[in-house]
Amino acid sequence: MKTDTMMKAVVCRAYGGPEVLQLAQMPMPQPAPNEVLVQIKATAVTAADWRLRAGQPAAARLFFGLTKPKYAIPGGVFAGTVVAAGTSVTRYKTGDKVYGSCALQYGFGAYAEYKTLPEDGVFCHMPADMSFTDAATLPFGGLTALHFVHEAQLKAGNKVLISGASGAVGNMLLQMAKYHGAHVTATASAKNLPLLQRLGADAAMDYAGKGLEGNREQYDVIFDTAGKAPVSLYKKMLKPGGRLVLVAADMTQMMGAMLLALTGKIKLSAGLARETYDHMRELTRLANEGYVRAVVDQIMPLEEIAEAHRLTQSGQKSGSIAIAVTK
Repeated sequence: MKTDTMMKAVVCRAYGGPEVLQLAQMPMPQPAPNEVLVQIKATAVTAADWRLRAGQPAAARLFFGLTKPKYAIPGGVFAGTVVAAGTSVTRYKTGDKVYGSCALQYGFGAYAEYKTLPEDGVFCHMPADMSFTDAATLPFGGLTALHFVHEAQLKAGNKVLISGASGAVGNMLLQMAKYHGAHVTATASAKNLPLLQRLGADAAMDYAGKGLEGNREQYDVIFDTAGKAPVSLYKKMLKPGGRLVLVAADMTQMMGAMLLALTGKIKLSAGLARETYDHMRELTRLANEGYVRAVVDQIMPLEEIAEAHRLTQSGQKSGSIAIAVTK
């Protein structure tokens, strides 16, 4: 175990573009009796990460800091090794490989060499034979997908549309929908259509064309991870009693969907996904049994975190950007 009192970390002390992310030396945390100290081997840059860095949407600043970020070290997902355990910890031991979420309720902090977490946090032992970089990319998309798949109550034979299926959340929704036996139509940019086919999509559609507008199919469930198409279009594509799941939505889209839901014209699921230890265990089981796999666009070093944010924010990626933190 490292005995230094300082560690390398990325800090964000102001809202803004990727350039506000800076490498720094920060105090190394020490575990309380009910905590473990994890040496972080890898993290990932998520959509939530860049939005929090940019302070978007503005309303989120009520929770994350009005004028500057409340949490100095960003990063909400991780994979690493337990290097110390508090005196009351029984679930983990030194040397265990773990992965999971350390987002809002745990103060973020995955863009660093070390992180302390309570034993009952939203993390668990890593899937067998999986690399740290692969494992770090699973929790954000996987936990979000599990939450909304459960809300949608997917059944075998359901017809499902996933808009924006090549991103971190979208590719997990696709894999989990196929696990439940759904017939899946997935949309992405033209260059990512082969990926959707490899992940098991029954039909893959270029969302930059007129695929959605010209589509006359109707679906039991529509998942929108991109927040781009008008709700009126989705309404036409939903079967009576169908459910619209808005994983990402702007205010106009959300208000339109809420109005349709209030008048009983659609069922609606939206909001933040609930992250739990049980969901982490379920995600691990699906990975171990081969039903879901990591989709990694590229692996970048912690020193290139700003560029990783630019790539993620641009949307010009397939799956996730993994960040190698320590060897």
